[in-house]
Amino acid sequence: MALQSIKGGFPFPAWPTGVNQGPSLSAITLDASGEKAAAIWRATAAKAIRKVHLRLGAVTTGDTVDVRVETVDTASTGDPTGTLWASAGSANASLVVGSGDDNTWKSVTLTNDTNALAIGDVFALVVVNGAVGNMTLSAYGDQSMVFPYSDLFAAAAWTKDDNPYVIVPEYSDGSFEPILGYTGVGAPINTNTFDSDDTTNRRGNIFQIAFPARASGAWAWIDHDAAFSMKVYDAAGTSVLATTPVANAFQRGITTPGIVYMPFAAPVELAAGTNYRIAIVPDIASNIVTYDFDVPVAGMLDMFPGGQACHRSVYTSSAWVETTTSRSYLGVFLDQFDDGTAVGGSGGNANIFGGSVIK
Repeated sequence: MALQSIKGGFPFPAWPTGVNQGPSLSAITLDASGEKAAAIWRATAAKAIRKVHLRLGAVTTGDTVDVRVETVDTASTGDPTGTLWASAGSANASLVVGSGDDNTWKSVTLTNDTNALAIGDVFALVVVNGAVGNMTLSAYGDQSMVFPYSDLFAAAAWTKDDNPYVIVPEYSDGSFEPILGYTGVGAPINTNTFDSDDTTNRRGNIFQIAFPARASGAWAWIDHDAAFSMKVYDAAGTSVLATTPVANAFQRGITTPGIVYMPFAAPVELAAGTNYRIAIVPDIASNIVTYDFDVPVAGMLDMFPGGQACHRSVYTSSAWVETTTSRSYLGVFLDQFDDGTAVGGSGGNANIFGGSVIK
């Protein structure tokens, strides 16, 4: 193995992009009978769709909604056609939304799997409001996406939206479409306030990468009103392999949450397929705030770079505890990579991000 530098390097997993200071969610309202919200996707895998997952905002009045996989008018409008995607029966399902389902994920299995899509096929995931429903669906706030995009049917007309709606497909093998343009934004977003004296005093992720590389620093989305460091640990979480200098509260451009990048005092080489932990560590007994997000099933983390291998890990009551359906907003910054020249090697590992769903 020979590590070679890549100019500029990149964060792993990728930090949230196209956002103002940090990830956020906005709301799309469905409050009239027959109104529709649609997420337009392009298939990256030749597979059948089995389930649809959507994230609700506030629900004033629950109802039964129709969740559909539809074709898209790719010739002229780019809107859903109202025609279900071909399947052995019906590529839709009824989903009951309760009045108490505020800010939750809802999942539904289609009555029948769609026929297998071809790579590049454009399809729509459509949520049709019931007769009395008054609810909101989540969208990725502060985003501007040309594709994938969203579409809202209200007042008898479709209107496109560049804030992607949180309506996602699951394939019949349990895999998911990757989310590329709005990396690292999940839902709901959780806030964690803690200091060095708390029982849980290290918050981060366990992760691995599929190729040898060098980490030269770390990034986090954080609100640091006190001094903190970021540390990389071995798989057991007992040895510190790399650490950043202390970041003090006055060393920041804003006093609200934002992305922080810090170099390690000394870079650390990471082995392929090996677990590591990265954590934010308060340096004093004053609060800092970190953030993470949840998904309804672990496999949904495959939508994000790093995949399921990168999930939340916290140190609490003298032990590390993992949550496979959550991820903290922090990671390493990679600046050197294996060039594939190891004896007996056959080139670099193609699965760079360690969580690809394209097989």
